[in-house]
Amino acid sequence: DDEYLDEFKGESETVGGVMMEAKRDFLKKGDTLTFRCLTLKVEAVEGRRISRIRVRIDRQYTDPETEEE
Repeated sequence: DDEYLDEFKGESETVGGVMMEAKRDFLKKGDTLTFRCLTLKVEAVEGRRISRIRVRIDRQYTDPETEEE
């Protein structure tokens, strides 16, 4: 879904940029962001640039917005 992270995305063009916008600060190694079924973890940083992110998908996640009543 192209709009999945739009809640956080402002002017960002990268996942690292979206993470920085969500946190509203520079990120460091080990920082995490969880959004719906995604957990994004900063694995490596070079200066202010995030060079590696680990993405974990929780396949057991149920989105309350789409859950049937």
